[in-house]
Amino acid sequence: SKTMNTQSRSDAYAAAGVDITAGYRAVELMKQHIAKTMTAGVCSDVGGFGGLFSIAAAKAGKAVLCEKPAMLTAADMREVAAVARECGALFMEAMKPRLTPLYEQVLEALPSISSLTRIEATLCNDMLGFVEGSGSYHMTPGPGSGVLLDCGTYCASWVAAFCPAAHDGTLKLASCDAVLRDGIDVYVDAEFVCGPSAEGAASSLTARLECAFDRTKPRTATLVGTKGRIVVDELHRPQHATVYVDDAEPREIDAPYVVDDFFGEVSHFVELMLNDATESPRMSLEDSVTCAAVLDTVRAGI
Repeated sequence: SKTMNTQSRSDAYAAAGVDITAGYRAVELMKQHIAKTMTAGVCSDVGGFGGLFSIAAAKAGKAVLCEKPAMLTAADMREVAAVARECGALFMEAMKPRLTPLYEQVLEALPSISSLTRIEATLCNDMLGFVEGSGSYHMTPGPGSGVLLDCGTYCASWVAAFCPAAHDGTLKLASCDAVLRDGIDVYVDAEFVCGPSAEGAASSLTARLECAFDRTKPRTATLVGTKGRIVVDELHRPQHATVYVDDAEPREIDAPYVVDDFFGEVSHFVELMLNDATESPRMSLEDSVTCAAVLDTVRAGI
């Protein structure tokens, strides 16, 4: 079956330290209180995307920590970035994988596998029955629906982090397979050509972004180099990775959360605020633009 009941879905999240049933209940309980905070800068009801509000907040000199994806398109994210820079306001997209203890250790291990030749980011969950039955935004027609702007955002962050072509605008979509349900994407499998794997190299750096609401498979980010590979488990909330280097024993990296999966992004943001920073070195404004551009490239192929 390609559906997943609420209980098994809750169990999967619980294993990662998340109680989604409590989360939805909390949202319902807080809606009446949130309604009292509505201002002219608010663009939608609870559950909408917060990026547009960031423009008004930046102009008011407010720091903004925005849930991913910060904006629905790269063009919109560029507008937010331009206003934040002009006003000297701190803005950071809460891209969870880059703000975990494990991420820094993966960066440190990267030279051991030499030049990158392949990036694979897969986040597939058998949860279609759940998102269809919960009335969540995931399967509600309109901007922001679908798996690409949910699970796919995490995958895009891994591709963008290690693919130079994603930053300079030369990323090319080689192929894209998608499954739609009532016009909403529930599965996306995109292949990219990212340019040469190293300066002067004949081979190309390639990448794959795969995300799903309708099937399950290991949720991993894999960085393949000329001398080995790094496999990151649970790429959206990573705490463990394995480094495979040619002619060497595999090396395990265990880097648990300091508190939980939200602590890293919140503590980093608070540190930026205390230091009067206007941008994060770990998730910069340009990083947010690049992640959105990767998603734009995929969307154009669906």
